[in-house]
Amino acid sequence: MHTCLLAFLAVAFALFLGNACANETLKLATGVNAPYTGASLPNGGPLTDIVRRAFAESGYEVEIAFLPWKRGYTATLNGEYAATFPYVRNAERERDFLFSEPFYVVTRNMYYLAKSDINPAAISSLKGKKLCVPLGFAVAQELVDMVEKKEIATQNPLGLTQCVEMLVRGRVDAFTAAGDAGAEAIAHASVKEDILNKIIGTSEYYLLVPKRSPHASELIDAFNRGVVALKKKK
Repeated sequence: MHTCLLAFLAVAFALFLGNACANETLKLATGVNAPYTGASLPNGGPLTDIVRRAFAESGYEVEIAFLPWKRGYTATLNGEYAATFPYVRNAERERDFLFSEPFYVVTRNMYYLAKSDINPAAISSLKGKKLCVPLGFAVAQELVDMVEKKEIATQNPLGLTQCVEMLVRGRVDAFTAAGDAGAEAIAHASVKEDILNKIIGTSEYYLLVPKRSPHASELIDAFNRGVVALKKKK
């Protein structure tokens, strides 16, 4: 009888801890990458809305901060935020973060001036060129090797709109972005130059939780369950 009572109390305590954790408000960090994320967008943008609703499905409320990408990434790594999103997977991030299942897929486009001799179908045509990669963004996987070999130089402004402006001024030769985000940046910059774009691949977006977090696996599992639940409701 005593053993059964202890077992019952242990289970009850574990359930209590689980519910207490699930009822807390999570602080998350993201950045501005219209039309996907941004404080001025409806519901913070479609990706922000997915993240919020996925956690809600698992019993979590979230508080989302819109920060410069690099600042939000570093602050999350340092434990100021429970998770950050949306990010593509690369080796550097894999060292420090656990990744959710991919929850959104976009086309990856290369943008360049019509008068340029760049041919996106032949990546070697970028050798000796300058690529714009905003702070906190990852180099497109097709170009990582050339960047590491210093066959392509990079410039790192704050955002994609600055990449567009640098492109038309001749300070860079190309940039890559999710298709809708690139188009949004060009529209926001209101440039007159003829800018072409070509799809060079697809990118999967993830939620990241620092490995050093004591609840890392729990949060990843909760988010993944929430995404599955949302898909079932479609």
